[in-house]
Amino acid sequence: MERRSRPLPFHFKCGTIRSTSRSLCGPNHQLPPDQTVVQRGGTKIGSQVTDSEEHPGWKRRIKHPTADTISDIGGDFKTTRSYVEGYPSYGTMDSGEFFTDGCTAQRVKYTGNVWAIDPVNFPFPTSIHSSDSALDQLGATAVARCKPTNSAANIGVALGELIREGIPKLVTQSWQRRTEDLKGLADEHLNYQFGLKPLGQEIGTFAYQVTEAGRLLAQYEKDAGSVVRRRYKFPPIKTMTLTSGYGSSEPYYGGPQYNLANTSIPLIERERLEILKTTEINRWFSGAFVYYLPRGYDARNEMDVTALLAKEILGLDLDLETIWNLAPWSWAVDWFSNAGDVISNVNDFLEDGLVMPYGYIMEHSVVKHTYTRARPDLMKGMRCDSAVTLVTETKLRRKANPFGFGVKWEGLSVLQHSILAALGITRRK
Repeated sequence: MERRSRPLPFHFKCGTIRSTSRSLCGPNHQLPPDQTVVQRGGTKIGSQVTDSEEHPGWKRRIKHPTADTISDIGGDFKTTRSYVEGYPSYGTMDSGEFFTDGCTAQRVKYTGNVWAIDPVNFPFPTSIHSSDSALDQLGATAVARCKPTNSAANIGVALGELIREGIPKLVTQSWQRRTEDLKGLADEHLNYQFGLKPLGQEIGTFAYQVTEAGRLLAQYEKDAGSVVRRRYKFPPIKTMTLTSGYGSSEPYYGGPQYNLANTSIPLIERERLEILKTTEINRWFSGAFVYYLPRGYDARNEMDVTALLAKEILGLDLDLETIWNLAPWSWAVDWFSNAGDVISNVNDFLEDGLVMPYGYIMEHSVVKHTYTRARPDLMKGMRCDSAVTLVTETKLRRKANPFGFGVKWEGLSVLQHSILAALGITRRK
């Protein structure tokens, strides 16, 4: 990591003071010369500090990336800026005549900018950025919510529910016993309404679930090896507090005050400030996923045959004779027998086969302290409705390991290293 820094000055431009004098003691009294003074104002120096790596390939773009062409060209990044924002009031203030001695009456007029405070006397707010461990946790949450294998993981859940809710022996015994009972019924109407119809619906529902499982597994195999980009955004966090207080500064216009403040307002009121403190945090994840299946892997095995039979069953008119001919229900038993192996295989490769060619969690936090005067009429003949804002802004980028956030290369298993090698992903020094 390389650190770079630069100053961020903000110049407070002010205006011009014109002073005139007149004598109350006759023409022989010596008057001070009239003068014009340019109020230069002040400068608040902020800064920007950046910790980053060199990323010479970041401009390269691949329109249609694959697992063989996509690469991780970024890295960890942090930059913090402290700077000033604000706008002044503008107008003319008149002190009125005041006496510098027994004979000289002086009048001062100021024309130009007036700021709510002199920001040199106020500190920048403290950054509220997250720690590396907190970013790793947020990154893990984002990956869990948007990874492309979430839909494939539902396959295991669906198959598992079928097995739990319909144990093969009980299902087949139930279907066969009910079919035998139906053949002995004399009333065809009761036979259909209370026997054949619900049994046919039950078998049809089971056949539909079998075909759906086959379709999902086929799509899961088809998508293996394809790069899928994902982006996830956390809800923004915003807070705002308004406080009033008293400081040791009056409105600022860059030089000697010359009694320009409205003296009819008590000093403690002239020093009263309102401070609006706001924070905003935005976090998001961006990454590319690819899940790996070993060459020759077939998640479905013999389930394809069962799925084809299930499709045929869905197309049949399930009358009593057709249902009877489906006995001894071996196709259903075969499906259940194979489902356990499929669940095991899918879960194993979902655990180790999902890889991120690149993945990053980003955070942008901004803290602002905005100073305004609680009363706008603090200056003679002029409103002081300016605002001065001190800002601390931090941007973070945290890089993921191909197998997740907070995972170290040294902790990868032999299988995980072999998967990375198969996909052409290597550790970038």
